[in-house]
Amino acid sequence: MSGIGHGDNYEKGDCVIRKMELPDIPRYTEIYVFCWRDAYKGIFPNEYKAMLTMCACKDDDKHESFELLAIYVDPFFQKQGIGASFVEFCEQKAVEYRYREVCIWAFEANTKARAFYEKMGYSSGGATRAVGRFAIAEVR
Repeated sequence: MSGIGHGDNYEKGDCVIRKMELPDIPRYTEIYVFCWRDAYKGIFPNEYKAMLTMCACKDDDKHESFELLAIYVDPFFQKQGIGASFVEFCEQKAVEYRYREVCIWAFEANTKARAFYEKMGYSSGGATRAVGRFAIAEVR
């Protein structure tokens, strides 16, 4: 269901390729995760339970900020302190690299992530943006 070109559709037999739409995202994500796990089986050790992504913030108004881009914890390992450890690690790196603050963007509708970040002491500063072609709202 991934798109090709600029909204072009392609059909051949039972195969239909079309532009992905908002309702397709949950199934697309499932396929992506399962295929990723299969493709990298034996390459990445199975003991990985989570992933963290962070870097210098690229927002025009946050030049002296470090950004926590993403935390993904395997659902089987959530509620064990892994996410909190990732946030603490990110904060330590921000201090080490001499940034003034850590900023986090989260999808406005992702109440689970927002509650986690609030529990970790973060709050929305009121900044918002629309992400991607589906214009999904994020808050910082």
